Amino acid sequence: FKYNLIKKARIVQKIGGDFGVKHSISSAAFWAIFRIRRLLPHAEQKQADYAARYFTLMATSGSLIQANWGALICAREGLIDNQLNDKDYPKLEQVAHYAQANGVLKNFQHYPSFTAVKTVVSMIQGAQYVAPIATANGLEIHHFVKDAKHIHVAWCINGKAILLRDIYGDALQGSQILARSGMILARNSEFITESPIYLQFDSAPATQPDWQTNASPNLVIHAHASQQYFSIDLAGWQGLVMANNHEEAQKLIEMLNPNHLQAPQKGSQKDSALRHARNAIWIVANPLNTNQQLTIKKPVKMYPHKALLDRFKPSKANRSWNGAMELMRRGICTAAPVAYFEKIGDKTLKQNFYVCEFVPAETTVGQLFSAFARGEASWGGIAAEEVLKQVAQFCLSMHQRLVFFRDLSGGNILVNLNTDNKMQFSLIDTARLRCVKHTPFPRKYRLADMSRVCHKLDWANRQLLMAYYFAGIDSSFGWRDKLSFYLYDFKVSLKRTIGRKGIKRLLKRFKNQT
Repeated sequence: FKYNLIKKARIVQKIGGDFGVKHSISSAAFWAIFRIRRLLPHAEQKQADYAARYFTLMATSGSLIQANWGALICAREGLIDNQLNDKDYPKLEQVAHYAQANGVLKNFQHYPSFTAVKTVVSMIQGAQYVAPIATANGLEIHHFVKDAKHIHVAWCINGKAILLRDIYGDALQGSQILARSGMILARNSEFITESPIYLQFDSAPATQPDWQTNASPNLVIHAHASQQYFSIDLAGWQGLVMANNHEEAQKLIEMLNPNHLQAPQKGSQKDSALRHARNAIWIVANPLNTNQQLTIKKPVKMYPHKALLDRFKPSKANRSWNGAMELMRRGICTAAPVAYFEKIGDKTLKQNFYVCEFVPAETTVGQLFSAFARGEASWGGIAAEEVLKQVAQFCLSMHQRLVFFRDLSGGNILVNLNTDNKMQFSLIDTARLRCVKHTPFPRKYRLADMSRVCHKLDWANRQLLMAYYFAGIDSSFGWRDKLSFYLYDFKVSLKRTIGRKGIKRLLKRFKNQT
């Protein structure tokens, strides 16, 4: 039924009321850190986000007189870590039994969820809930009043983010903004992210009339990354830059000013140009690090059907940024995003730039698979079978984190070899990426990605790779699965004969003959 927490609380109250129960409580709720880590690597931070959001939503439901956490002291799901592993976990769940707290007192440490719960309690316990301000399109803002102060609790879901000023405008001038931990934040350049924040006003702020309809976040950021995010506000341009501080951000914006960025012309500047087809991709020096290079990507050709389909989507630079951020949030290696710029009001869909760190690579999965299809038996001293196994494990890990890449060609998986013969994979070209919200990850998405990555591989090696892949989910590579691979091969062959690529080849051949 897709009931959210508020609906669940109200249903519990209704059922209780029907049977003479006057009051309802939430006796226990918790998120086990090891379960969160299966999807998101910053599990301790995400547990804290969930805790603050949970207690806020319970308060907004109006259906409970009390809500409780589960285990207070527990390495797995507590607010305080007792540093005990699973073998020391008591047979009777700690959420229900506190005759004693296991562990040694000097080893106890607060998880981030401890301060998150402490802050949300100080903010909304005993407060009056006024109304929801925004509860759709991935944005949540709830209005409370306590001690004559107006409190807004705000967050986005699933990695989404939106600038505070786009919601509140000038009303921010009269506010105090607190982070999930209770720390006071600066008023400028702050975002509403998946980590809740609290805005305090001495009087009810004036709201923009249509903020609920226009405040649909189309930006993704990794809220728990080590660096900060700064909005770009140039004449005619908008976007985002990631840096350690404001000074670094300003230097990046100045040196990468889109008014001065020029894509290399086709056939020139071969040292810096990586590609010049539908997109121009080239490298420049990193203004913050002379030993590092940056990759810049800009659309240069937009086919009519793509122009129509992309008309109502975010810019390609924005989508590339969002895809890379989703990979970072989920602990999957990618070229680290640095910035994106998009021209305001651009109708051509080509006036946008995506900037990321340049990732040097020894090879790509596509090159490896082409070599194996030609009969080569190893790469870098690693047998082909071991290479296939490691590629399968990487793809499986990506899908277990609910990432549907949608453009998982071999050329988009960069490969480097570590000293222990472990292959290090990094994904590029992230604009088409999507994330599934719920498990299980659909099989059709698995096959859509895997049929692309295996395209240059011969069938014997395809079956071996897919055997490794499906073994990870206790399944097998059946004839229906193979059909997806045959269909993709057929689709590619059509493109090469009667599609754009085929027509280009025909015109080129005709030109050479004449």
